[in-house]
Amino acid sequence: MARGMARLLRYSLDPHGVRARMGYLYALRWLGVAGGLKGVRKFNPACPMLYIYGERKPLLFHSRPWAERIATSPNSKVVALPTGHWVMITARGRFNDAVRTWLADTDGLT
Repeated sequence: MARGMARLLRYSLDPHGVRARMGYLYALRWLGVAGGLKGVRKFNPACPMLYIYGERKPLLFHSRPWAERIATSPNSKVVALPTGHWVMITARGRFNDAVRTWLADTDGLT
C-alpha cells in the first residue's frame, strides 16, 4: 500500500526504500489509529526552530500563517526547497547546507 501511494504521488527514488512505517502519522491523523491526534496541543516552539519542507508536495503539513510565524520568530528560519516530501534525500546537499548554516548562525544562543 505504501509503495502504491508513493507511485501515485510520483515518488522518484527507489521504491524499495518505502516502508509501511512511514505512514504511521497519516494513520494517526486520518484513520484515528491508537486514539488519533485528539488532544494534541498546538505546536508553538519556545526556542529557535529550523523548518525545512518540500514545495512540490500534494499536501503540506503546515499553514502559511504558521510558517510565517516561525520565520519571524527570533533566530528561527523556514526553508522551502523545490522537492517533494523527502527533502533530505532528493536535495541532500541543499538540506545539509541549510542545517549547517542555521546551526552556525544560532550557535551559542539560548
